[in-house]
Amino acid sequence: MNLGKSLDYREALIPTRLSKIKRILMVASGKGGVGKSMVSATIALILSDMRYRVGLLDLDFHGPSSSVIFGVSSSPREEREGLVPPESAGVKVMSIDLFVAGRPVPIGGEEKREIIKEILALTDWGELDYLVVDMPPETGDVLLASLNYLEGDRWVILVTIPSVLSHKVVSRLIEILKEVKVPILGLIENMADMEVEGKRIKPFMGGTRELAGMHSIPFLGSLPIDPDAAYYADNGEPEKLKKTLFTESLREILLRSGILI
Repeated sequence: MNLGKSLDYREALIPTRLSKIKRILMVASGKGGVGKSMVSATIALILSDMRYRVGLLDLDFHGPSSSVIFGVSSSPREEREGLVPPESAGVKVMSIDLFVAGRPVPIGGEEKREIIKEILALTDWGELDYLVVDMPPETGDVLLASLNYLEGDRWVILVTIPSVLSHKVVSRLIEILKEVKVPILGLIENMADMEVEGKRIKPFMGGTRELAGMHSIPFLGSLPIDPDAAYYADNGEPEKLKKTLFTESLREILLRSGILI
């Protein structure tokens, strides 16, 4: 019997924290470099703009960027009930980057699991309609630990780009999610096309719609490469990010998805 684990107060506290959240939207990709963090942050921004109470939890240890996109630099505020996340554009933002200030985090899997547990146990989100979670970009034990703790009315949105490598990784992720019985809302294809000299071109091969069909999950839609959105995200200007083609395309996907409360 593992008394240390059974007496861990955090594991009892996490369900209490999450009980105040109506719906959890986990955004996952299985690998980095496909724009998962941008999609996560923009979903949170869109939901806030629709007058929902929204939190954004960034569990991407390899490249936490939520605080940058929302222009947040202050640490969470310590209150009697826990850590209160800073807020920007109506979104409560909690990220590992708020504690390490952009420095690399050279830690292993067990340490990452402990940090995830600590953040989930100590963060006081208050009452939320949605908690959007930027999931770890992997298919291993840290992802599984995150799924284990994030219980409740939860759904996964998968993000890929139209490339063979990305499709192989997200295929593995889909199988894992099905195995642990986490409901998948659908698959989003990011970086589908871009404008060059007034024409829309496709820089990658495609096939994401077929991939979704192969796994019997919904294909939610495609998102463009949008230099304006990238610029406003890099410079922490969420109000301007709202007005981009990228955000409008993602807004349409959300409205079609049928998951909005």
